[in-house]
Amino acid sequence: MNDPQIRSNFHSQKLPKYHNSSNTLVIDELGLKHGKNRADIAVINENLTGYEIKSDEDTLNRLSGQIKAYNDVFNKAAIVVGGRYYRQVKEKVPDWWGIFIAHEVTQ
Repeated sequence: MNDPQIRSNFHSQKLPKYHNSSNTLVIDELGLKHGKNRADIAVINENLTGYEIKSDEDTLNRLSGQIKAYNDVFNKAAIVVGGRYYRQVKEKVPDWWGIFIAHEVTQ
């Protein structure tokens, strides 16, 4: 699955309650640290939650910097990852981050 597929599925499967809440704003591509980094998806309500997407087509070259930016800005964070990078991501992200694994479903 590529980034647009993961993003679309994540919005429709994991974020509907936030999209349907009048007290919550969901933003794609939120600039962080004056544009040095971007959160793939940000959920803003009583918490600031950032979601980073790493598809199997991505690299992890920028992940360390992204983790630092997310840690500085968000009080909750998670990464949505394809199966290719799960082990590497699990070793890199802080324990307080969530990890979602994106699976392609074939029929």
